[in-house]
Amino acid sequence: MKKMLSWVLAAAMLCICALFTGSVYATEYAAIDFAKTISGGAYHTAAIKEDGSLWIWGNNGSYQLGLGIEDRSYNAYMPACVIESGVASVALGGLHSMAVTVDGELYGWGQNNFGQIGVGDFMDKSTPVLVMEDVSAVSSGFQHTLAIKNDGTLWAWGKNDYGQLGTGAWYTLNTPQQIMEDVVAAAAGTYHNLALKADGTLWAWGYNQYGQLGTGNTQISNAPIQIMEGIDIASMSCGNAHSAVLTASGELYMFGQNTSHQVSGAVDNTEVTNPTLVLSDVKQVQCGNVHTLALKNNGDLYCWGANNRRQCLPGDTETYVIDEPTLFISGVEYISSGADFNIVLKNENELYGWGWNHEGELGQGGADNYDREVFILAGIAQPGPIEASLIGDVNGDGIISTQDALLILRYAMGLIDESSIDIALADFNGDGSIDMVDAAALLNQLLTA
Repeated sequence: MKKMLSWVLAAAMLCICALFTGSVYATEYAAIDFAKTISGGAYHTAAIKEDGSLWIWGNNGSYQLGLGIEDRSYNAYMPACVIESGVASVALGGLHSMAVTVDGELYGWGQNNFGQIGVGDFMDKSTPVLVMEDVSAVSSGFQHTLAIKNDGTLWAWGKNDYGQLGTGAWYTLNTPQQIMEDVVAAAAGTYHNLALKADGTLWAWGYNQYGQLGTGNTQISNAPIQIMEGIDIASMSCGNAHSAVLTASGELYMFGQNTSHQVSGAVDNTEVTNPTLVLSDVKQVQCGNVHTLALKNNGDLYCWGANNRRQCLPGDTETYVIDEPTLFISGVEYISSGADFNIVLKNENELYGWGWNHEGELGQGGADNYDREVFILAGIAQPGPIEASLIGDVNGDGIISTQDALLILRYAMGLIDESSIDIALADFNGDGSIDMVDAAALLNQLLTA
């Protein structure tokens, strides 16, 4: 009787709150990240076509092509299909590959000597193997991996000698371990990472020899540290030892290793430990090994940093360092970088590339280098936002409001069934059950927001 009475009182309270507050306290949420339909690794490349098939090419020395070819001397100089359908996002690491399906399943293959595939062993995988479910986004470092689940938790696994897993420890993990909550985007570099939380705060951890964490010093960190407070962050990218952060207004900040002026030629230091404004009116940024690409809102693509492998300006074979952002091509829609090469979408879903091609990274049928961007594939899927399914939005209207709290309470009281509520998002306090406490916890957050 007392339990029923408490339910009734709680329902009355929620109804009153809903009457007076409506959606005033509703917390809107945006895209968690972009579905990356093109990606470059150290020596291999991948792209998702419009039909959801995943194509891959380049070096197979650690089985990173996933084609079932267990010949470490094999290179695929032309694109080959590795997964026939259903792929939403792809992220290539140094010598391993990860892909998320439209159903949220995360698959991995390739080098696994540090457990970077995440399946509990250290054996290389020549074909895709299932790693996790309920995944919305993935980012691959050189020998580690980050994944964001639908509930906003961030998971890490793989090599950890520089604290790049962010666990507060230094040991390698061959299975995923949760390290953060409420994460909407993450970027993995060679040995460091950046993560953006739902509250707009930016966090960094891992190797920091050149200041790539943006903390103002070169002290390594094996746990996330907040940086760039008070700035409205839109996206991030991490290279070998430099980082790029793009604000919502299109301002590009960079920090870290600057030995090839991959941060900025205007800064006369080999290391830049504080975020430095480099460019404005930027739509997207990508960090390669020691070079940087920035796509402006008008479709102009700028490149700077190392050019020793034609990764910035392929037609300039005499200049090894491009010390300032330099216009290369126009009409670009989306960009991605490998270690020393780049791939871009332009001309209505056509994929082009330039830079290092010694292992067939450009998919041209051989290992020749080129003095221009070259066409690779047509019909590539456009990157799109991956909607965040945040805990609490049980009616699926895109906001968390008192209406969601009422639905959770009604479900807990047996007044509605699973057809009226998204059960996967109803356990607001994360205790494994759906009850009045979840409704109260959600209401409390709304009233204190």
